[in-house]
Amino acid sequence: RSALLSIGKPFEFGELLDLYREHPEAAYRQLALKAQEHVRPLMLDIADKENNGQLDALREIYREFKYGKRAGRMQMSERLASDQTMLENFRKLKENSPEKFAWFMEKTTRYSDLLIKLNFRNWLIGKSLGLFAMVLLSLLSLVFAPFYAVLWLLNIVPYKLPELVVKKLKDKRMSASMRLGIGAVATYPVWNLLLFGLSFIIPWPWWCSLIFLALLTVFPILFIALRHWFVKFYHRWRYFAKQGSDSETLEAIALKAEFFEEFKKM
Repeated sequence: RSALLSIGKPFEFGELLDLYREHPEAAYRQLALKAQEHVRPLMLDIADKENNGQLDALREIYREFKYGKRAGRMQMSERLASDQTMLENFRKLKENSPEKFAWFMEKTTRYSDLLIKLNFRNWLIGKSLGLFAMVLLSLLSLVFAPFYAVLWLLNIVPYKLPELVVKKLKDKRMSASMRLGIGAVATYPVWNLLLFGLSFIIPWPWWCSLIFLALLTVFPILFIALRHWFVKFYHRWRYFAKQGSDSETLEAIALKAEFFEEFKKM
């Protein structure tokens, strides 16, 4: 996980004091507008609410086009700058070439629908996966499988328990933060202490239980990393099987290639 904390330059609002004495509510509104002007450059603001979903989907495609493989390793500040540039380009495109803007929105809607139907993520579309690479990944997966099985047994309960709360959330964008918060504060500490207590049943020296407790704090990180590995491995095989024959997969690949060509002209 990563986060970006941006602290903007301070601004004065002394000119609102006289207005505040006469009309406090009007002063509050003016202060909110002024603060908004200073905060907007520090955050991503998709002002075009009508096309919010399409523009949001295009952000990831644009980053991949502009930065290639580095797109997945970009810092939050870099991603923000890239997204702001993209949104500004599309704002100008909507003003100067509404037909082309409409084309992007239509094609992005279709592309997003295909990803949902195929259950693929954008990063997978367009990748050239050969048989040798897939065999190599399969061999690595066989090596990792026993470790993952042990980590799964040790972590699956605290990992899944937060879902009882998360699935009730109306705002799904809060799911990841809520899942992480509940796991870090409640489920993992309690579960690790329970396993630590049970470890004394094993006839080994007491200091082995302390080492086991220390390892329990690291195991969740390894478990999540290997879980992501196997999820990606599964979807890579699905994509490999579909990339040469499935019409909808081929359509998604073609659409992404069209986006890249159009980005070059912007």
